[in-house]
Amino acid sequence: MILKRQVRVASYGLHPGDTLAEAARKIILKQVARMRKHAPGTREGRDCEALHDMRVATRRLRFALRLFAPWMPPGRADRLRTDLRRVALALGRVRDLDVFLEGLPSLADEAGLSADQRRALLGALRRRRGQGRSVLVRMLAGRRFLALVLVLERVPLSGADAPAREASGRMLRKAARALRAWGRRADLTRPADLHRLRILFKRLRYTCEYFNELYGGALDGAIARFIRFQDCLGRYQDAVIAASLLDGLPGSRKPEDGGDAGRDRDRPDLAGATAKIQEILRAERGLQREAFAELWVDFPLLMRAFTKLQGLPERPGTESVPSGTDPEGRNP
Repeated sequence: MILKRQVRVASYGLHPGDTLAEAARKIILKQVARMRKHAPGTREGRDCEALHDMRVATRRLRFALRLFAPWMPPGRADRLRTDLRRVALALGRVRDLDVFLEGLPSLADEAGLSADQRRALLGALRRRRGQGRSVLVRMLAGRRFLALVLVLERVPLSGADAPAREASGRMLRKAARALRAWGRRADLTRPADLHRLRILFKRLRYTCEYFNELYGGALDGAIARFIRFQDCLGRYQDAVIAASLLDGLPGSRKPEDGGDAGRDRDRPDLAGATAKIQEILRAERGLQREAFAELWVDFPLLMRAFTKLQGLPERPGTESVPSGTDPEGRNP
């Protein structure tokens, strides 16, 4: 019942005179409000977009906690992010299947699947989704989730008395430096490097979006360009996830590939169907790598333009945070 309370998300706008603490509270509360808003629809299951929006809010909230961790009690942000990760994983299991099921008809047409193969594959995916939804619904109805939301609405922040615009400039530069540094050594043929680039693009984009109001919308153009890179990497990742979903289906592998021969005789159409779609997904990953390589040519220009944006502090600097609090290698 708690999560049905209406919250005005629009009330969390930033103002030029905000301190970092005030801005951080608004940024965190805005994402908590969005998570709260979409939880009932996610639990009821009538609208896939509610689940998608709740997943996005949870992801943005995890990154906000990471960003403002230095001004929270030691270990507090890590514990909250760990609890949110459980929620994010449960949301992701269902959302990934929703995305795959939405694209399945066109994949099945391209693969030339028979009616029996379509039925076998659709049935297996729907069963997997049903299992994921059962776990998700129990989680969202549980006391642990309700307690997490209440704690997130009262996260303490201390020592963040600097003007938010000044502190955000340092955060923006730090996120840009991390992306630029990884970009110099990334191997675009390695899935792990592409995944890391996607995370770093997302971190810089989220930081821009969190503080854009303080710059009068001057970051709009940069955000749009970051989204182009991120979306291309996202399409690549969608193909990776789809392939992993197929690999995890019972009877999806032929006996010579390690599948259960007895089970495969009971599901004669599933192994062949997944093999055909896996071939299409491999081709899709190749196409998206090529598309990203074309975008990548403009990466140096993009980063130079970002550092020269009007309104951003010009002096290079590092974020002033307590020692031992930089979790640079962790995912949002």
